[in-house]
Amino acid sequence: MKIVFITLYDLQDINRGSGTYYHLYKELIKQGHTVEPINVSNFKFPFLSKMFRYISKRIFNKKYRSYQDPFVGKEISKKSTISLGKIDFDLVLTNDYTVAAYTVVEKPIILWTDAVFPSDYKTNTHPWLANLSFFSVYFCQTIIRKALKNCSLCIVPGDWNRTELEKYNSINTDSIIVIPFGSNMPDPGVEIANERDFNNVIKRGELRLLFVGKDWSRKGGNIAVSVVRELNKIGHNTILNIVGVDRIDDIDDSFIQFHGILSKHSKKDMKILDRLYQKSDIFFLPSSIEGFGIAYTEAASYGLPSLGFRSTGVLTAVQNGITGLLINIDSDYGKYIDVIKRWYEIPEEYNKLSEGGRKLYLSTMNWPMSIKNFINHIERI
Repeated sequence: MKIVFITLYDLQDINRGSGTYYHLYKELIKQGHTVEPINVSNFKFPFLSKMFRYISKRIFNKKYRSYQDPFVGKEISKKSTISLGKIDFDLVLTNDYTVAAYTVVEKPIILWTDAVFPSDYKTNTHPWLANLSFFSVYFCQTIIRKALKNCSLCIVPGDWNRTELEKYNSINTDSIIVIPFGSNMPDPGVEIANERDFNNVIKRGELRLLFVGKDWSRKGGNIAVSVVRELNKIGHNTILNIVGVDRIDDIDDSFIQFHGILSKHSKKDMKILDRLYQKSDIFFLPSSIEGFGIAYTEAASYGLPSLGFRSTGVLTAVQNGITGLLINIDSDYGKYIDVIKRWYEIPEEYNKLSEGGRKLYLSTMNWPMSIKNFINHIERI
């Protein structure tokens, strides 16, 4: 199959979006498909885009989403039309609503994304979408409706994403398909997961928690710190390894180690990340909101049980009671401590979650399976 993949950035940059679409792109090629990446970000912002952005920021003191307005959409349309006219292809694939909305072509357009802009802005809980001007909200929602109408298929990684998009009433519900993202780490093999046993943690006398996330506040970094401090206070020797953050000024506990941002372009950094996943006992990411939560699937590939909140995309990335345990988002962090204390008493409950994570990774949350599923749906249309 000949696929044109249109993005607003360099698709071959593994560090963009946790490397999700880079891995998606590479797996398509591995499975024998021709993929032509097109970057349509090289354009000058139109006068009207600049004007509305200025009014938002300077007059209303509000934010403005520059890449989600109709004026930028028309510029993208020009770029994509010129590029597509030079290529032989079967379909257009994109992860961007504006691209999907304004690309004019007779071939199928497939939108594959985890991003969701609420159809009712009053319900928004995402900090990136907060404090937008009323016309920026209108432009974003208009573009999403136009994108859903213009695409032949919309693919999302979780049930939450699908439910939110269905509220726009702009696409047949049968045309919104759930295909979970795969892990963006190489398969570590079954041996690591098979060797996990909470009895070994008890014998070792040291519990190792792993936190992976750049957005300290949204990912719940302070909650993770509070939990590990309390565990040490009550007598459970616990270490917290933090990836994605260089340092937090008021955190200098000896049992909390910062590893900074680890680039998946770097073999050295990848070795460190792989070792951390291998040597950790719990993947702890109490994120308040996720589009999907790739890091949870990476943990599952290592048979590493996850702890987190029941929040948006996390509900698909972590199957509660099967690959990890999720608590209500309004719960006190002491609930996490109760879960861990119970594992000290009943290690078998932890061990079942470890086994469940590895099974889910093998059956669903890996890129070869995701792409096979994708191609099956494409052949149907």
